[in-house]
Amino acid sequence: MSDVLKIFFESVINTKTKLFLFGDRMQQIYKNYDGTFEEDFKLFDTTKALTTNFRSIKRIVDILNKIYNDPAFVQSNSEEMRNTEADFDPRIIISDGIQAEIAKIRKTDPDTLVLYLFNKERFSDIDAIHLYEAFNNMEKYSFGNAFSAVDVLTTRYEDNPDALLKLLFCLVDLSMLYKTQQYGRIIRILKGNKSIFSKNSWNIQTHNDKEKVFISIKRVFDILRSEDKTIADLISYLADAHLLNEAYLSSIIDDEDYKISNSVPIIELTHIADYLNNPRVSTQHGVKGESHDSVVFVAEDSSSNPRVAMYRFFEMWGQMQVSANLLNQFYYDFAAKVGSVQRDIGMKASDLKKDTYTANEKTIKKKICTIYEGFKDNPYFQFIYGRDYDGYFSKPGVTKAKDCLKESTVYGILSAYKLFYVGCSRARRNLTILLDSSKIKGNFELQKKRFEEIGFQVVSSPMHRA
Repeated sequence: MSDVLKIFFESVINTKTKLFLFGDRMQQIYKNYDGTFEEDFKLFDTTKALTTNFRSIKRIVDILNKIYNDPAFVQSNSEEMRNTEADFDPRIIISDGIQAEIAKIRKTDPDTLVLYLFNKERFSDIDAIHLYEAFNNMEKYSFGNAFSAVDVLTTRYEDNPDALLKLLFCLVDLSMLYKTQQYGRIIRILKGNKSIFSKNSWNIQTHNDKEKVFISIKRVFDILRSEDKTIADLISYLADAHLLNEAYLSSIIDDEDYKISNSVPIIELTHIADYLNNPRVSTQHGVKGESHDSVVFVAEDSSSNPRVAMYRFFEMWGQMQVSANLLNQFYYDFAAKVGSVQRDIGMKASDLKKDTYTANEKTIKKKICTIYEGFKDNPYFQFIYGRDYDGYFSKPGVTKAKDCLKESTVYGILSAYKLFYVGCSRARRNLTILLDSSKIKGNFELQKKRFEEIGFQVVSSPMHRA
C-alpha cells in the first residue's frame, strides 16, 4: 500500500493538482501497509475531515471515541441518531457458554448480526459448514488465488465466477420466483442463460411443453429444499432431466475439485442463499460498510491470518491508556527495527536455528540491545515485550532471541484493537460484546473498570459459573 500511496503522492507533488486521501487506520487489518508513508502523511492538510457519524446512536459513538482515544479524531452524531434510543445499554457479557448466549440473544432479536473472527464459525452459524469446508479445501480457492471460498460462497449467481455455485444460486433464485408464481420470469432467466441451461428447459411451444418443463423444474426445487439430498443428487437429476447445457454440465462433472462437494447436503446452499438475503452473521474483518440495529461481537484469538490477540489486548487496555495513533506508530517503528535485523543477518528471525543464531549471535545481541534501549520507556513495549527481553538478557539463546524479534506479537494486539473498534462501530443501536470466561487473561477487575469507563455495562451471564 505504501508504494501505491507514493505513486499518487509523487505524481502530484509540485503541481496544481489536489490529492485527497480518505480512510480510517482502524479499518486496515491485514499487513498491507508498513508505515513508510507516515512522514509524507505529515505534509497533508488534515484540517478537513468527515467527522459526523450517521450510523450509530450517541452512546455507541461516545464509546468509539474513547476506544480510538485520539483528540484529532472525534466523531459527532447526526441529528437523527442523536434522537434514536437503544433497547439496552452497551454491554459486556462474560460467559462460559458463548453459543448458548448467542441463541438466547437471538430469541429476543432474531435479526441480530453476530460478528465472528473466523469464517468457520460464520458458516457454522449459517448451517452451511460442510459446504464452506468443501470449497475452502478446493485447490482453486487456496491462498494466493484470485478468489477465496468465501468470495464464491457469498456472491450471487449473476457475478459468481464458480460454475457450480453460479448454477446452484441461480436455481435458488428461480425457486423463489416459483414460490411467488412468477413463471414468466423463470422462463426469461432460463432463456437468458443459454450457456447454463439446455433448450429443453426454456423452449416452450405448446401448453404440454410448459407442463413438462415445470414438472421437471418443480422437482429441482423440491430437491433444493430437501434435508436428505446432496449436491450430487441434484446434479444427477439435472443431467437425467436434460435441463443443463451439455458443455456446462461436463465442466462441472469433469472438475476434480468439485468431487469433494458431492456429498454436501444441498440444503446448505439454500441456507447461504437465505443468509445473503438477510445477513445475520459476518466476520469481524469482513463487515466493511455493513451496519445493523443490533450487533454481537464475539471476542476471539487467532494465530493465523489475521493474527489476533484479543484477550491480551483487553489485558493491556486494563493496565494503560491505548490510542490508535500511538499504538500504530509503535508497531511501525518496532517492525522497522526487526526488519533491519533481518536484513543484517540475511534471513527472517522466525527462521533462525541454533547454528544460524550462533553464526550471527554478535550481530543479533547488539541489535536486540539497541531495540531495547530505543523502546525501554515505551509502555506498549514494556507490556508486550518486557518479559521477552528480560529473559533474553538473563539467558541469551535462539528461542528467546526469536521471541524478542517477533513483530507478530505486537501486530496481534494491534489487529485485535482495530477489530474491536470496527466491530463496535457496526452497531446502530444495540451493542453486545461476548467474552469467553475461560480465555480472560490477567486481572479482569482492571479490564472491567476500563470497559465501564468507556461506557459499557459489564455483566456475568447466568450461564457463567463464577
